[in-house]
Amino acid sequence: MNIKELYNFGRQTLSDPYFKNPGLEASLLLHAATGVDKLTYYKDQDRLVSADEIDKYNDLLRRRLSNEPIAYILGKKEFYSREFTVDTNVLIPRPETEILVEQTINIAKEFNHPYILDIGTGSGCIAITIMAEIAACTCVASDISQNTLLKAKKNSVLNNTNPYFIKGSLLGSIKGETFDIIVSNPPYVKEQEFSKLENGVKNYEPKRALIAKDNGLALISEIINESKRVLKNGGWCLLEIGYDQSDRVVEMFELNGYKETQVFKDLSGIDRVVKAKWKN
Repeated sequence: MNIKELYNFGRQTLSDPYFKNPGLEASLLLHAATGVDKLTYYKDQDRLVSADEIDKYNDLLRRRLSNEPIAYILGKKEFYSREFTVDTNVLIPRPETEILVEQTINIAKEFNHPYILDIGTGSGCIAITIMAEIAACTCVASDISQNTLLKAKKNSVLNNTNPYFIKGSLLGSIKGETFDIIVSNPPYVKEQEFSKLENGVKNYEPKRALIAKDNGLALISEIINESKRVLKNGGWCLLEIGYDQSDRVVEMFELNGYKETQVFKDLSGIDRVVKAKWKN
Protein backbone atom coordinates (compact mmCIF):
# COMPACT_ATOMS: atom_id res chain seq x y z
CA MET A 1 0.00 0.00 0.00
CA ASN A 2 1.27 3.48 -0.83
CA ILE A 3 0.71 6.74 1.03
CA LYS A 4 -2.07 7.89 -1.32
CA GLU A 5 -4.02 4.67 -0.84
CA LEU A 6 -3.63 4.94 2.94
CA TYR A 7 -4.88 8.53 2.91
CA ASN A 8 -7.88 7.60 0.73
CA PHE A 9 -8.71 4.78 3.12
CA GLY A 10 -8.65 7.23 6.05
CA ARG A 11 -10.81 9.75 4.24
CA GLN A 12 -13.37 7.09 3.37
CA THR A 13 -13.34 5.81 6.96
CA LEU A 14 -14.19 9.29 8.22
CA SER A 15 -16.89 9.95 5.62
CA ASP A 16 -19.66 9.90 8.25
CA PRO A 17 -21.50 13.29 8.44
CA TYR A 18 -20.34 13.64 12.07
CA PHE A 19 -16.85 14.40 10.76
CA LYS A 20 -17.21 17.77 9.07
CA ASN A 21 -13.85 17.71 7.26
CA PRO A 22 -12.79 14.09 6.68
CA GLY A 23 -10.09 15.05 4.21
CA LEU A 24 -8.33 17.38 6.63
CA GLU A 25 -8.66 14.98 9.55
CA ALA A 26 -7.41 12.04 7.49
CA SER A 27 -4.42 14.15 6.47
CA LEU A 28 -3.62 15.21 10.05
CA LEU A 29 -3.82 11.64 11.32
CA LEU A 30 -1.72 10.45 8.38
CA HIS A 31 0.99 12.92 9.36
CA ALA A 32 0.86 11.69 12.97
CA ALA A 33 1.14 8.06 11.90
CA THR A 34 3.73 8.35 9.13
CA GLY A 35 5.43 11.74 9.44
CA VAL A 36 4.25 12.59 5.92
CA ASP A 37 2.95 16.17 5.79
CA LYS A 38 0.82 17.66 3.04
CA LEU A 39 3.76 18.90 0.97
CA THR A 40 5.57 15.56 1.13
CA TYR A 41 2.35 13.73 0.32
CA TYR A 42 1.86 15.58 -2.96
CA LYS A 43 5.49 15.13 -3.93
CA ASP A 44 5.61 11.39 -3.24
CA GLN A 45 2.17 9.80 -3.38
CA ASP A 46 3.66 6.45 -4.40
CA ARG A 47 5.74 6.18 -1.21
CA LEU A 48 5.14 2.76 0.31
CA VAL A 49 4.00 2.57 3.93
CA SER A 50 5.14 0.02 6.46
CA ALA A 51 2.96 -2.39 8.40
CA ASP A 52 3.73 -0.43 11.57
CA GLU A 53 2.57 2.81 9.95
CA ILE A 54 -0.64 1.16 8.78
CA ASP A 55 -1.30 -0.20 12.29
CA LYS A 56 -0.66 3.21 13.85
CA TYR A 57 -2.94 4.93 11.35
CA ASN A 58 -5.70 2.40 11.98
CA ASP A 59 -5.37 2.97 15.71
CA LEU A 60 -5.67 6.73 15.29
CA LEU A 61 -8.71 6.27 13.06
CA ARG A 62 -10.35 4.02 15.65
CA ARG A 63 -9.85 6.68 18.29
CA ARG A 64 -11.41 9.32 16.06
CA LEU A 65 -14.34 7.02 15.21
CA SER A 66 -15.03 6.80 18.95
CA ASN A 67 -15.50 10.61 18.83
CA GLU A 68 -12.26 11.38 20.66
CA PRO A 69 -11.42 14.99 19.69
CA ILE A 70 -8.67 15.15 17.12
CA ALA A 71 -6.82 17.69 19.28
CA TYR A 72 -6.46 15.07 22.03
CA ILE A 73 -5.41 12.42 19.52
CA LEU A 74 -2.71 14.70 18.12
CA GLY A 75 -1.91 16.19 21.53
CA LYS A 76 -1.99 19.75 20.24
CA LYS A 77 -4.25 22.56 19.09
CA GLU A 78 -3.64 25.88 17.32
CA PHE A 79 -4.88 29.00 19.10
CA TYR A 80 -4.27 32.57 18.01
CA SER A 81 -1.70 31.26 15.48
CA ARG A 82 0.28 29.47 18.18
CA GLU A 83 0.52 25.80 19.09
CA PHE A 84 -0.60 24.50 22.47
CA THR A 85 -0.26 20.98 23.79
CA VAL A 86 -3.48 19.51 25.16
CA ASP A 87 -4.70 16.40 26.93
CA THR A 88 -7.84 15.43 28.84
CA ASN A 89 -6.74 17.53 31.82
CA VAL A 90 -7.52 20.73 29.89
CA LEU A 91 -10.25 22.09 27.66
CA ILE A 92 -9.38 22.27 23.99
CA PRO A 93 -8.81 25.95 23.06
CA ARG A 94 -11.61 27.23 20.87
CA PRO A 95 -11.97 30.07 18.34
CA GLU A 96 -14.62 31.69 20.55
CA THR A 97 -12.01 32.25 23.25
CA GLU A 98 -9.89 34.17 20.77
CA ILE A 99 -12.56 36.89 21.01
CA LEU A 100 -11.92 37.06 24.76
CA VAL A 101 -8.17 37.26 24.22
CA GLU A 102 -8.48 39.89 21.49
CA GLN A 103 -10.57 42.18 23.68
CA THR A 104 -8.18 41.71 26.61
CA ILE A 105 -5.23 42.62 24.41
CA ASN A 106 -7.02 45.75 23.22
CA ILE A 107 -7.56 46.88 26.80
CA ALA A 108 -4.06 45.89 27.90
CA LYS A 109 -2.60 48.27 25.33
CA GLU A 110 -4.11 51.15 27.31
CA PHE A 111 -1.77 50.40 30.26
CA ASN A 112 1.98 51.01 30.43
CA HIS A 113 2.70 47.72 32.17
CA PRO A 114 -0.57 45.86 32.66
CA TYR A 115 -0.83 43.39 35.52
CA ILE A 116 -3.27 40.67 34.44
CA LEU A 117 -4.91 37.73 36.21
CA ASP A 118 -6.17 34.74 34.18
CA ILE A 119 -8.58 32.68 36.30
CA GLY A 120 -8.91 28.98 35.47
CA THR A 121 -6.06 29.04 32.99
CA GLY A 122 -6.44 25.47 31.69
CA SER A 123 -4.00 25.00 28.82
CA GLY A 124 -2.68 28.49 29.53
CA CYS A 125 -3.75 29.69 26.10
CA ILE A 126 -5.22 32.96 27.37
CA ALA A 127 -2.36 34.13 29.62
CA ILE A 128 0.34 32.85 27.28
CA THR A 129 -1.18 34.50 24.20
CA ILE A 130 -1.60 37.81 26.00
CA MET A 131 2.01 37.75 27.19
CA ALA A 132 3.22 36.87 23.69
CA GLU A 133 1.26 39.77 22.20
CA ILE A 134 1.91 42.38 24.92
CA ALA A 135 5.60 42.35 25.74
CA ALA A 136 5.31 44.78 28.66
CA CYS A 137 2.63 42.90 30.59
CA THR A 138 2.82 40.56 33.58
CA CYS A 139 0.36 37.69 33.89
CA VAL A 140 -0.67 35.55 36.84
CA ALA A 141 -2.47 32.36 35.82
CA SER A 142 -4.40 30.30 38.36
CA ASP A 143 -6.07 26.91 38.26
CA ILE A 144 -7.46 24.50 40.82
CA SER A 145 -5.79 21.46 39.23
CA GLN A 146 -2.08 20.73 39.60
CA ASN A 147 -2.08 18.51 36.50
CA THR A 148 -3.65 21.33 34.52
CA LEU A 149 -0.99 23.77 35.73
CA LEU A 150 1.74 21.37 34.62
CA LYS A 151 0.28 21.38 31.11
CA ALA A 152 0.02 25.20 31.14
CA LYS A 153 3.65 25.48 32.25
CA LYS A 154 4.71 23.23 29.39
CA ASN A 155 2.84 25.48 26.97
CA SER A 156 4.47 28.58 28.41
CA VAL A 157 7.90 27.11 27.65
CA LEU A 158 6.75 26.04 24.18
CA ASN A 159 5.64 29.61 23.45
CA ASN A 160 8.56 31.35 25.18
CA THR A 161 6.50 33.15 27.82
CA ASN A 162 6.64 33.15 31.61
CA PRO A 163 3.35 33.72 33.44
CA TYR A 164 3.31 33.20 37.20
CA PHE A 165 1.31 30.03 37.81
CA ILE A 166 -0.52 29.55 41.10
CA LYS A 167 -2.80 26.78 42.36
CA GLY A 168 -6.15 27.85 43.73
CA SER A 169 -9.89 28.04 43.21
CA LEU A 170 -11.00 31.18 41.38
CA LEU A 171 -9.72 34.20 43.35
CA GLY A 172 -9.33 32.38 46.67
CA SER A 173 -5.54 32.21 46.39
CA ILE A 174 -5.11 35.91 45.56
CA LYS A 175 -4.03 37.78 48.66
CA GLY A 176 -2.67 41.32 48.90
CA GLU A 177 -2.41 41.93 45.14
CA THR A 178 -4.38 44.11 42.76
CA PHE A 179 -4.67 43.81 39.01
CA ASP A 180 -5.38 46.03 36.03
CA ILE A 181 -7.27 43.27 34.22
CA ILE A 182 -8.98 40.05 35.26
CA VAL A 183 -9.86 37.64 32.46
CA SER A 184 -11.52 34.24 32.60
CA ASN A 185 -13.15 31.55 30.51
CA PRO A 186 -14.94 29.86 33.43
CA PRO A 187 -17.25 26.84 33.37
CA TYR A 188 -20.63 28.09 32.18
CA VAL A 189 -22.56 25.12 30.76
CA LYS A 190 -25.86 24.43 32.53
CA GLU A 191 -26.00 21.08 34.33
CA GLN A 192 -29.19 20.12 32.47
CA GLU A 193 -27.55 20.81 29.10
CA PHE A 194 -24.45 18.68 29.62
CA SER A 195 -26.09 15.58 28.13
CA LYS A 196 -26.85 17.54 24.94
CA LEU A 197 -23.21 18.35 24.23
CA GLU A 198 -21.37 16.59 21.43
CA ASN A 199 -20.00 13.18 22.42
CA GLY A 200 -16.45 14.37 21.87
CA VAL A 201 -16.98 17.11 24.44
CA LYS A 202 -18.97 15.35 27.15
CA ASN A 203 -17.05 12.06 26.96
CA TYR A 204 -13.50 13.44 26.81
CA GLU A 205 -13.13 17.05 27.95
CA PRO A 206 -12.87 17.74 31.72
CA LYS A 207 -16.37 18.08 33.13
CA ARG A 208 -15.20 20.36 35.95
CA ALA A 209 -14.10 22.92 33.33
CA LEU A 210 -17.47 22.89 31.57
CA ILE A 211 -20.35 22.80 34.05
CA ALA A 212 -21.49 25.34 36.64
CA LYS A 213 -24.51 25.42 38.91
CA ASP A 214 -27.24 28.08 38.91
CA ASN A 215 -27.93 27.68 35.20
CA GLY A 216 -24.23 27.92 34.41
CA LEU A 217 -23.80 31.23 36.22
CA ALA A 218 -22.50 30.22 39.66
CA LEU A 219 -18.80 30.71 38.98
CA ILE A 220 -19.33 33.75 36.79
CA SER A 221 -21.23 35.36 39.67
CA GLU A 222 -18.45 34.53 42.12
CA ILE A 223 -15.76 35.95 39.85
CA ILE A 224 -17.69 39.19 39.35
CA ASN A 225 -18.25 39.60 43.08
CA GLU A 226 -14.71 38.68 44.12
CA SER A 227 -12.99 40.66 41.36
CA LYS A 228 -13.93 43.89 43.11
CA ARG A 229 -11.53 42.92 45.88
CA VAL A 230 -8.49 42.60 43.63
CA LEU A 231 -9.14 45.00 40.74
CA LYS A 232 -7.47 48.38 40.74
CA ASN A 233 -9.72 51.40 40.38
CA GLY A 234 -10.31 51.68 36.63
CA GLY A 235 -9.44 48.02 36.09
CA TRP A 236 -11.36 45.68 33.80
CA CYS A 237 -12.99 42.27 34.13
CA LEU A 238 -13.58 40.23 30.96
CA LEU A 239 -15.50 36.95 30.89
CA GLU A 240 -16.43 34.38 28.28
CA ILE A 241 -20.08 33.38 28.67
CA GLY A 242 -22.71 30.95 27.39
CA TYR A 243 -24.95 31.59 24.43
CA ASP A 244 -27.93 32.88 26.47
CA GLN A 245 -26.24 34.47 29.47
CA SER A 246 -25.32 37.99 28.36
CA ASP A 247 -28.32 39.78 29.89
CA ARG A 248 -27.83 38.13 33.28
CA VAL A 249 -24.07 38.71 33.27
CA VAL A 250 -24.44 42.39 32.35
CA GLU A 251 -26.98 42.71 35.16
CA MET A 252 -24.55 41.05 37.62
CA PHE A 253 -21.80 43.47 36.68
CA GLU A 254 -24.04 46.50 37.02
CA LEU A 255 -25.52 45.40 40.35
CA ASN A 256 -21.98 45.01 41.66
CA GLY A 257 -21.10 48.57 40.70
CA TYR A 258 -19.19 48.00 37.46
CA LYS A 259 -19.42 50.57 34.66
CA GLU A 260 -19.01 50.68 30.87
CA THR A 261 -20.31 47.15 30.37
CA GLN A 262 -20.08 45.87 26.81
CA VAL A 263 -20.95 42.60 25.07
CA PHE A 264 -19.06 41.11 22.11
CA LYS A 265 -20.34 38.48 19.69
CA ASP A 266 -18.40 35.52 18.32
CA LEU A 267 -18.13 34.68 14.62
CA SER A 268 -21.50 32.92 14.77
CA GLY A 269 -23.20 36.08 16.01
CA ILE A 270 -23.66 34.74 19.55
CA ASP A 271 -22.99 36.92 22.60
CA ARG A 272 -19.72 35.44 23.86
CA VAL A 273 -17.69 37.97 25.87
CA VAL A 274 -18.65 40.60 28.41
CA LYS A 275 -16.30 43.27 29.70
CA ALA A 276 -16.89 45.78 32.49
CA LYS A 277 -14.87 48.47 34.27
CA TRP A 278 -14.47 48.67 38.03
CA LYS A 279 -14.72 52.16 39.51
CA ASN A 280 -14.94 52.44 43.27
